[in-house]
Amino acid sequence: HGKITLDEFCKNVWFQLKVSALGKSTQDSYKAQYELHIKPVAGHKKLSDICPSDGDQLMRRLRDQGKNAK
Repeated sequence: HGKITLDEFCKNVWFQLKVSALGKSTQDSYKAQYELHIKPVAGHKKLSDICPSDGDQLMRRLRDQGKNAK
């Protein structure tokens, strides 16, 4: 999976295999949260290139938006 982007992985693997088993409202929520918060930070990155600083950037972004990032 290291050659695909996080966005490709989420849409073609995670959403299809894992999220699709959840209820419709949960699926919609997960997809919306991914599009809003995760995709802008790391969606374009190859899985093999994602590092802890990407998580730090996501947490800063959530804090700056007033979200409780734990």
